Amino acid sequence: MKLLKIKNIEKDFVHIAGKIYNIEIENLNFYHQLIFSILYNEKNLFSYSENYVENDLEKNILTILNPLDIDANNKKMLNNLYKKIQANFISINEIDDIENINAKILSLLTKLSLNMNLPMNFETELDILKILNLYKFSFQEDIENYLQKLVIFIKANLEIFSYNFIISFNLLSLLSNLEIENLKKELELLELTLVNINLSNKIKSENIDFITIDKDLCEF
Repeated sequence: MKLLKIKNIEKDFVHIAGKIYNIEIENLNFYHQLIFSILYNEKNLFSYSENYVENDLEKNILTILNPLDIDANNKKMLNNLYKKIQANFISINEIDDIENINAKILSLLTKLSLNMNLPMNFETELDILKILNLYKFSFQEDIENYLQKLVIFIKANLEIFSYNFIISFNLLSLLSNLEIENLKKELELLELTLVNINLSNKIKSENIDFITIDKDLCEF
């Protein structure tokens, strides 16, 4: 059994493919503590276990701190993708092919440098990491809506890591009921469980001019 525990919350979050948990938190300080625990990779509030044996939280759980900042092709993601490709998908024959290509490129660069009046510098090594960067090898994003962007982001992470849970903050508030239903189906296919943490904080202050836009776009 795969289990996520959150300190000060009695409920056990059991891994069930497609299961969505939503936690409403009214205590602002506790909400901040949860965010900082994820942000600074502190292990005092969250714990993950398999068959009651504690496991590495970071390796098993995808965290979405800012649901508006989900880029499948961010630099960190692509670097991890390229390293996985280099470690797992490049054969010795393909390494030889890259070295032969590099030899031809170096010959051309050497010839060009001899035509210059000043000495020229250029790199002499070529590997799959440089090739992937050069050709901007990345995840294709044909995005029509937010849910599609979210699903691509999740699937891109699963190309690199083996996650079982997603912990998100205020994610579900960005989705309609139909989109949540469709997200549940995607999570089920991906064998993921989502734990969404939502801040329920009704602000009351004389210093704020409150404006509400309802579902009919009426303002009051």
